[in-house]
Amino acid sequence: MAVNYTVQAEVVDIQSDTPKQDDIFLVDTNVWYWLTYTKASTSAQAYQITAYPSYLAKAISAQALLLTALFH
Repeated sequence: MAVNYTVQAEVVDIQSDTPKQDDIFLVDTNVWYWLTYTKASTSAQAYQITAYPSYLAKAISAQALLLTALFH
């Protein structure tokens, strides 16, 4: 039997949003890649190696919940 999920999500502008402690973020694996792999900057767009890491740092500081999905 297939699982039927109901997702309630909101798209935010990470350049103007301030993360809060009760926020929950599903962080794409590409963002973790840009954040942790230094050679990623050679092929990434400027915002990918500046805006995303900056916003994640703010979310971590706010103690927001960060989730990721692994697909097989």
